[in-house]
Amino acid sequence: MKEFYHKDILNCFPSLHPQTLISFSEKGLIKPLSEPQSRGGKRVYSYSNLIEIAFIHSLMAYGISLKTIKRVVTSKPFQESLIKGEFDKFFIMCTRYLSMIDPKAKKRVQETYWNMEWDILSKSDFKNIKKFDPESSDTMIVINLRRMKEIVDGGLEIQQKKS
Repeated sequence: MKEFYHKDILNCFPSLHPQTLISFSEKGLIKPLSEPQSRGGKRVYSYSNLIEIAFIHSLMAYGISLKTIKRVVTSKPFQESLIKGEFDKFFIMCTRYLSMIDPKAKKRVQETYWNMEWDILSKSDFKNIKKFDPESSDTMIVINLRRMKEIVDGGLEIQQKKS
């Protein structure tokens, strides 16, 4: 199993701030292969961690809270997909009626809506989607896990060319 270090991750994701990466681990969003034993020690990351980081980074771009992201990335379906290397899956998340809510209340209510309506689906499930109705949703986010893998692989390829 290939191991990656902090600088490898930052080279792969140039827009990721170094402290943000550390906080992913500290907040339980990702579980590195090893944590530093002392100040100045190094975290060691796996390839699956890189996929998780790409996924987390994508959800953060949509403004999803870290609390909600943690529920998703630590969920059994998501972790099983990573462990088994099943990247032909789609993550789907819906919100409903948020545009009609007062902006101050929207943040409190958004947590409830984001948490209620998400799933990890295979390609065939996605094609026959019935659980989520796009017409009754304010927002629908779909993330292809295969695309997250491609982003990571592309970042690693660029990193290798620089070395």
